[in-house]
Amino acid sequence: MIKGDLLQIPKGLLRKFQANEIDEVVITGMGTCHTAAVAIAAIMSNHSAIKESTIRVKAYLASELSAFHIKENMDNTILIAIAQSGTTMDTNVAVKMASEKGAHTVAILNKREGDISYLVDTTLYLGNGRDIEIAVPSTKTYICHILVGYILTCFIGQEINKNISDDYLALKKLNVLPQKLLAIIENFQLNQLDLCLEIFLQNTHWYVVYDSPESYIAGIEARIKLSECCYQSVPLLSEEEFRDAGVNNAVVIFLAGSSRSKVQLFLDKANKLNNYVVLVGDNQIISKTQLPKNSMTKIPYANGPSNLAILPMVINCQLLSYNIALKLDSRQHF
Repeated sequence: MIKGDLLQIPKGLLRKFQANEIDEVVITGMGTCHTAAVAIAAIMSNHSAIKESTIRVKAYLASELSAFHIKENMDNTILIAIAQSGTTMDTNVAVKMASEKGAHTVAILNKREGDISYLVDTTLYLGNGRDIEIAVPSTKTYICHILVGYILTCFIGQEINKNISDDYLALKKLNVLPQKLLAIIENFQLNQLDLCLEIFLQNTHWYVVYDSPESYIAGIEARIKLSECCYQSVPLLSEEEFRDAGVNNAVVIFLAGSSRSKVQLFLDKANKLNNYVVLVGDNQIISKTQLPKNSMTKIPYANGPSNLAILPMVINCQLLSYNIALKLDSRQHF
């Protein structure tokens, strides 16, 4: 991909990066493609070359981008559209509108020659010849979108400051990522989830709660996967919003990204209101937290590279949702 699709990016756009003439990078999509856009925006914002520049990085739902954020002159804007099939009308309309205002447009696309590929200046494909995945509750596509966004970020960083060694090392770390992802999946399978899944079956009030910027990114993806399990919109709340709402007698998927003391404080308050907590987080944060066994299930993991630290939390949430779906499907046998 580095030797192929990236080389199709127009030289004029690369010169704009080199001359500090790009003011804004806008990343957009719908559904899971939007949650991937938010993750890529966070990765891009934290890249040293972009952080030191004047470039603003923003992520928008495509429907909101077209309605509220198209500017009269977007000559110095690059729009990155995240797409799976390339046929989502909201995303395609936003791309077309931005392009008409002068924006440089790039698609990160799963399906070969999807409709959006005919609307953008450059298309970066997830796979080399075949689709990664065609499914509404996409999981592999989501991970691949983030990784291609990560590679694109390193590529842009090189164009800005030519500090090739740092980005080369960052890209080299991707070679071991398949083994790390496999380890995350194998570790998840060690969890005892029988009681937890039974409670999801009995209690239809589900909430996703986050306590940090990283767990928010995982949370917006988790709520989509959980909503697809039950065909209802599962609320996503911050720790403070959940506490202020006084939610009780619910199942709470708490994505822990802050500190052990703050996590324990939340658990104690949630427990007093008779909530069942599924605690997902880095083992160093959640290992010593405590609640009665019939009030909490822990899903721990070992954190990954700091620049891709959200992946373990997201994958554990996706696997949890998958197992909930299997449990829900099993009801047909009764």
